[in-house]
Amino acid sequence: MWILALGIVAPHSATAQSFRDGVVGRMSFHFPPDGMVLTGDDLIWAHTFHTPVISGSHAPPFLRLQLSDITLPVGSAFRIEISDASGKLIETLDRTLLSVDAPLWTLAVPGNSVGVAVYGPDARQGFAFTVSGIAFGLASKALESIYGESDLIDVSSYDGPLNEVLLNVHSSVAKLFTTHEGASVKCTGFRIGIDRVLTSGHCVSDVSKCRGTAIMFGYEKAGFGGIQVGQQVRCVAVIALAGEADEDIAILQVAPALADDWSVVSLSGQSPVDGEQLFIVQHPGGEPKKLSAVDCRLLENNATRADPYAFGHSCDTKGGSSGAPIFNAAGLVVGQQRAGYQSENVTDQPNKGTHGTVLTEWVAAQLAEVGNPPLGTESDADPYPETTVTIPTDAVPLPLPVAPDDVATGDEVQNSSQPEVQSDGSTGATDFAPDL
Repeated sequence: MWILALGIVAPHSATAQSFRDGVVGRMSFHFPPDGMVLTGDDLIWAHTFHTPVISGSHAPPFLRLQLSDITLPVGSAFRIEISDASGKLIETLDRTLLSVDAPLWTLAVPGNSVGVAVYGPDARQGFAFTVSGIAFGLASKALESIYGESDLIDVSSYDGPLNEVLLNVHSSVAKLFTTHEGASVKCTGFRIGIDRVLTSGHCVSDVSKCRGTAIMFGYEKAGFGGIQVGQQVRCVAVIALAGEADEDIAILQVAPALADDWSVVSLSGQSPVDGEQLFIVQHPGGEPKKLSAVDCRLLENNATRADPYAFGHSCDTKGGSSGAPIFNAAGLVVGQQRAGYQSENVTDQPNKGTHGTVLTEWVAAQLAEVGNPPLGTESDADPYPETTVTIPTDAVPLPLPVAPDDVATGDEVQNSSQPEVQSDGSTGATDFAPDL
């Protein structure tokens, strides 16, 4: 029997910019099936799960399964393989991942079906679990927070003065899938270390949400209209957290180790200044990676000036953009997207980003406490620590790069010929909502 919970956010003039979409359904499918005799030394059992409806969201569909009531066998010669409809392996669940005393969500599987296969001789006796939940997308539209007209484009479609800088930094940006308590939430994050990802505090606010979060790098449009998916990793710990009422930042530890394909950003230690070119790489509405660069600049009003943690800007975003890095034209992070006006009637009010000064100081202080393994080292922390991770005493913290004074604002690559976008008018609202 299916019990479905539909995650919907109504338009509101002041909401966080995470994006709730799709369905989280409860189900009860047991392994081993009643009366089934398990034989063999390799493949023991396999089953394909389908969504009960065809997904139709703006972003291509993804599917996740929840495993619970897990009982492990004595031996370790067993594994669960999760694959897509073509048979491509998405992840392998072994004793380490399955040992946690809590339900486990799989990584996100592209398409409308997911294959689950149990392997290994030790799986024949004493191994049991229940497929207790399924999460998938439905037709929905992320609420926009646009200044003037929307200038969001696919990263791969951009051709302009920021080409070289964009090429160097955009791979650091990832899409976050968080499935928790009947809700499926999308956000954006970016890599700041060997196994560290930065996002908004309201996106992943505790260990329970972390355990339901998959992080996908390299999700973007490819040639001929195709879509490519890079590496997926899990959130295994919330290293540090500042809530939505404060800095609104979360540092996540991820596993397995991130590949060198995904760049590590540099925090500038500065906030945007008047007139400088900004750009945001993001996953608005959970879509493949997008860019906002046209008429993307500092834009303050009384509400943003009064916020000690945030500044206003005119870059375009949607729900799902929360946690995205705000870059200057030199490719240095000067802020982090956190809130916007999610109404089609508000097109002349600024979005909000956490100050680059606040971001850098807070991240540096937190990593000074817990440590940050240098690039090229492996993390051997417990996959699901109950609190923050314990860093070996010989670990050397990774210093946070700070921009030289002569390139902090990217003056040498400013684009003074960017077209001006005129506002279509708005309700004149002055309150904000986080970018869910």
